[in-house]
Amino acid sequence: MFAYSISGWRGYAVAIGLVGLATALRFLLGLFEDGVVPFALFFPAVVIATLLSGYRAGSVALVLSVLVTWFVFLPPPFSFALKDAAAHLNVLLFIACSALLIWVSEGYRKSVQDLREEKSFRDLLLDEVRHRSRNSVAVAKTIVDNTLKSDPQTAATINGRLATLLSAESLLMEESGAGERLQTVLNNELSAYGTDKIIATGSDIVLPARHARAWALIVHELATNAIKYGALSYPEGRVLITWSRVGENLDFVWAETGGSDAPQIPSSSGFGTKLIDAMVKSLGGTITRGAHHDGLKCSISVPLSELELPTRTQAPPHRVQPAV
Repeated sequence: MFAYSISGWRGYAVAIGLVGLATALRFLLGLFEDGVVPFALFFPAVVIATLLSGYRAGSVALVLSVLVTWFVFLPPPFSFALKDAAAHLNVLLFIACSALLIWVSEGYRKSVQDLREEKSFRDLLLDEVRHRSRNSVAVAKTIVDNTLKSDPQTAATINGRLATLLSAESLLMEESGAGERLQTVLNNELSAYGTDKIIATGSDIVLPARHARAWALIVHELATNAIKYGALSYPEGRVLITWSRVGENLDFVWAETGGSDAPQIPSSSGFGTKLIDAMVKSLGGTITRGAHHDGLKCSISVPLSELELPTRTQAPPHRVQPAV
């Protein structure tokens, strides 16, 4: 509310304009309706002037409202004389109520300003952290490349995992570290493969930051294995990813089709398999792997105790879009 703040003489001009507008509206109402409360339309003028320009502008609007209403709308009209004690009471009540509104509105205005300043400072810190993270990953990749010059395939694998972590961190930073939807984490990771062979559909589930990082690595390893050895290494290969809430667990299924007639379950001694198992274990979950007639199937079940579920509706199937 009130994204802009008007200061200086412009603030006083706004206060005068608001009182003028309230006066005009009061005149118009008086033409069509008898018995309109004299000060009714001047309360908004005082509040808006305070919210836009501070308590000084609100005080100006208060003083002008009292003078205009007293002189024009209180009997006898066009005079500062007051007919009876009730008129005096009306003026005093308006001053007291308006002063209270100015105090409340100024407090609200200060709170909004403090929140904006805090957000600006937080955004500055996030930009700095994001910059340092990218630099750190770039340095790490350089070290990996120089150390493993004789083994470029291993270097590429390690660099891919580093890029996945950086991507997950960047995604979370954009949301101020509050967490991210599982669908968004999947899209962010799988779009890098530039394929329309992956369809992901499931409930609208928000992951805490720790979970989002783990799921990014899990999906990265599954996709890497599918492209190197699994269904995605075949022209007709496809991957269907589904997830849903089953009781108090999140059940996630990675199902490959259109691959080898005799698919191989990844070796338990491979680093990628160990990494997936470690990530699932860190989430307090379990994982099972199996091979059906033309592809690998991987099922993961994770407790939902730490997850936020904004809705339980099923999201429509989403074909992963390639990165631009």
